[in-house]
Formats: sequence, structure tokens, C-alpha cells
Amino acid sequence: MQLRQASDAKNRFWATVSHELRTPLNSIIGLVRLLTGPGGDPLAAEQARQIELIGSSAETLLALVSELLDIGKAESGRLDPQAAMVDLVALAERLRMTMWPAKGSARVTLAVRVPPPPFAMLADEAMLTRILRNLLANSLKFTQEGEVLLEVTHDAAASEAVFTVTDTGIGIPAEHLERVFEEFYQVPGPEQTRVKGTGLGLPYARRLAEAMGGTLTLTSQAGAGTTAVLRLPYEPDDVPVVGRVLIADDDENFRAGLRRMLTGFAAHIDEAHDGTAALAAMAAAPPDLALLDLLMPGLDGAAVLQRMAGDERLRDVPVIVITMALAGRHPSGADAVLAKQGLRRDMLLGAIRQVLGGDDA
Repeated sequence: MQLRQASDAKNRFWATVSHELRTPLNSIIGLVRLLTGPGGDPLAAEQARQIELIGSSAETLLALVSELLDIGKAESGRLDPQAAMVDLVALAERLRMTMWPAKGSARVTLAVRVPPPPFAMLADEAMLTRILRNLLANSLKFTQEGEVLLEVTHDAAASEAVFTVTDTGIGIPAEHLERVFEEFYQVPGPEQTRVKGTGLGLPYARRLAEAMGGTLTLTSQAGAGTTAVLRLPYEPDDVPVVGRVLIADDDENFRAGLRRMLTGFAAHIDEAHDGTAALAAMAAAPPDLALLDLLMPGLDGAAVLQRMAGDERLRDVPVIVITMALAGRHPSGADAVLAKQGLRRDMLLGAIRQVLGGDDA
């Protein structure tokens, strides 16, 4: 209980401070643009340079504040991706063009590799860009010679797009590999202290990846470079497989996890916290599929299945029961049953394809 209260207090603090800081920073950025934009009084070259430095510093601070706010939102489950079609070839090339000039070292090359034909996917482009920018920025900062490579591939077996950033930099000792995902943690050592940072980039990137239903992992060896692997849900048909899905579960965090698993797979997702709310949602907009927990307060999952069987508009809606209470039984009216424990995205999507009419549905 005390840990939860401390976490809630931290999130409220971050959110409050972030909101309070954004207003003056936006004012500074706005004033800088007025001074340097058309219609302003002429400035000497040195004055213009100093004002531009003020503006770029304010924009850097604003980006940091936004990261803090997003981390707080992610921890409380309030960071919701807005999926749209993303051209991965264009995104990768844009990152290469914008990040390479900032590095400016002839001893390091920045390359991107995306396979033909044109590769596109449903994702939140802003979130994806932030994750990859963080990963590339880290690799460029800690690579003095060699190559930084962003490669995008498709793992058909897992229905995932895989973004891999590899470098030939200083690497990370094994004992620090997981700790770098802690907020404000920085690997000790002379090379790390030479490069300025906040220790927020990797934790922020992992939180965004999880919000998008994906994972972010690192492998590294001191002195031998680092490899970061981002995996995100990907459907090669580029269109949702199922139209409307209803998730009925009293566990808000589990509903959020299912929603992330369905990213790019379902066109629209409704949620209900109990059986009564589930029936009301289905009456308002009958779903193409229902994901139903058995143990809910009030009207439980078994009762919902009975009500659906007696409603001509709902009796043919496929239902997958996802519950802790399997006890070796198959509830009447359920098309499939999955255990909450250890549920993975590939397991869920495989079951959905099966109940919708086969593996090729």
C-alpha cells in the first residue's frame, strides 16, 4: 500500500511540475520566434546567435518536460497510442537525415536499412519516432568510431515489426544492462561522464514501447558495442483483421494490456469494467468479438454469456473467455478459453483468428 501511495505521489508530482514548467517554456520559445522572425527589429549577428541558443535550450527543456509527463502517464496507464499508417522507409530516412548532421564525425557512419517493397505499419508515428530517436542518439553519443545502424525487419511468426539499432560503441557492462532502464540511472565510468545526459532516454523509450504493445531490450558487452531491439505488433495486410472488439474485465491494468496487444489488429476497441457495462456496450454497438473475464463483480462472465445467448443480436458474437479461473472447464457459450497467466500477443491473436473462421481469417 505504501509503495502504491509513493508511486501515485511521484506521478502527481511529475505531472504537476511538468504542467507548471510548460507554460513559461512555451512563452520563452514564443518570444524567441517573435524576435527572430519576420517583422522583428534587425539584430546583430551575435545577438541573433545568442537568442537562437536561448530558444534551442528552451526547446530542449520542453522536450525533457514532455518526457517526464509521458513517463508519468505511462506508469498510470494513461498513455494511449493514436495509431495511423506509418511509412517506415520514409521514417527511417528522415531519422538518418535529421540525426546525422548533429553528430558531425567523419569516423562514425549512420546507416538505415529497410527491406523493399515499401514497408508500412499501423503505429503511433510520434511515439515510434521518439523511441528510435532516443536509441539512435544514445548510440551516436557513445560511439567514437565505426557504425550506427538502424535496421527494420518483419518477424512473420510473431506478427511483429522489429527495429534493431546496433553500434560499435563502448558498450554496457552486463551488471548495468537492466539498470539503464531505471529513471535517472547512468552507467558510471569516464566515458559515460564525458557525455551529458539525464538518464531518462531509455526508461522513456521502454515505456513508450510498452504503451504501443511492444518490447524494448538491450544486449551489450563492455567495449564491443550495444544492440537495442524494439518489437511492435505488425500485421502485414496493413488493415485491421477485426472491426470492433469488446474487452470486459474488472482489472483496468489487464484491459490496458489487452488493448495494447490488439494494436493494429482491431479497428475499434470498447471496454467494460463489469458484466452490466459489457451488455450495455454491446447493446449500443454489437461487437465482432468479445473478450470476457469470468470473475467480475455484479454480473459475472457466465451470466453475460447467458444473456448474450438469449439476445438475437448478440448470440452469434464470438466470445473468448480470458480468466484466472479455468479449473479445466469450458463455459457454455464461449468459443475459446485462454488463461490470463502468461498470456502473449501471439496466443491471443491466434485464438481470435481461430474463432473468426480459421487461421487465414
